Formats: sequence, C-alpha cells, structure tokens
Amino acid sequence: MPKIFLFVLNALFLIGGSCNLGNFSILPALPMFCFQIYMLDWGKNFYRAVIIVYVVSLALFVSQYVYPKLYFPLIGNKVVINQDACITPFGEKAQQWYLESDCKNLTASDGKIRKLNKGSHYEVDSVSNSNSVSLKSEFFLKLKYENSLITVSDNYKNIITNEGKSIQPVLRPIFYYLSNLMIYPVVPLMLFL
Repeated sequence: MPKIFLFVLNALFLIGGSCNLGNFSILPALPMFCFQIYMLDWGKNFYRAVIIVYVVSLALFVSQYVYPKLYFPLIGNKVVINQDACITPFGEKAQQWYLESDCKNLTASDGKIRKLNKGSHYEVDSVSNSNSVSLKSEFFLKLKYENSLITVSDNYKNIITNEGKSIQPVLRPIFYYLSNLMIYPVVPLMLFL
C-alpha cells in the first residue's frame, strides 16, 4: 500500500481515538500511536505530518475536559421543558427526572417529589455519557435546578427543546463519527458471537 494511504488511515483512527468518549477513551488508538512513531523514519514530510497529527490529537483529547462545549454545544444554553415532569432527590447534588405519568408511583427518600411545570427554563450545566453493551452512547444532561442538578436521560430528549428547536444531536456529529471508529477492536467479536 502506498505510504500516503497508510498515513491518512492511521491519522484518521488516531484522531478518532482522541475524540472517543467511550469507556476506554484513547486506549484503542494506541496501536495507531505506535505506528505513527514508526512513520517518523519515512522522511521529513512524514515527520512534519506525524507531529501535526500528534498535536491535533492531543488538543482534541484535552479539549474533552477543558472545553467540553466543543463536543456538546448545548452546554450553557437554556432549555425548555415541553411536558410536565417531576424530580426526586438522587445523591447529594443530583436529582432524578421522571415524566409526570410516572410521578404517581414514586416515593422519594426524603418524601419530597418536586414538580417541574411545562414551559420551565433551565440551563444545561454539563453532559455526561454512558456506553452500554450495545455500543450505543447514552447522554445525560445535567440541568441547573436551585442548588443542585437535574439528571435528564437521553430517553427524554423529545420533551426538552432549545428555544423551540430539537436538542438533537447532543454530541456534534463530527465527533460522533470519529469516536465510532474506536469500535474496531470489537468488530471481530461481533461477527463471530
């Protein structure tokens, strides 16, 4: 294979690993990192390109923690609740979110179930994610509510809008697709199981 093709493919997977929000973070991209070191011997042009790929990968990896709004543009924006809901205390700083139809069957640990009215505005404080066995990422919005946070599961995204618009997608599509490159280690397992 031509060296240029190998370099581009390797760089794409390395940058994908630096954008990975999954359980293993940048770990699946380590073979690409090692192969990039091998590419340093291919000449000055490749040397410069490898350094550029390393700098871009490092910047994307660090930005996940330093500037998460790059990945999740919803952070810091106001959202509107389009359906009545309720919350119960969950831990010290977070509250669990339920639809109003589920509120009748709830019992809170402190006996307090708080109602959120349709049309209420809340600010998105942060977004976290969880990777299930099905390799589907589920995102959790953390909304500011009084002195705590409301945790809203990805399953309720149809009842929250941002100024009348859908909040979809929660994660910028470019990072979603780059991050999905990191499922390559489990593809053989998925084919044979």
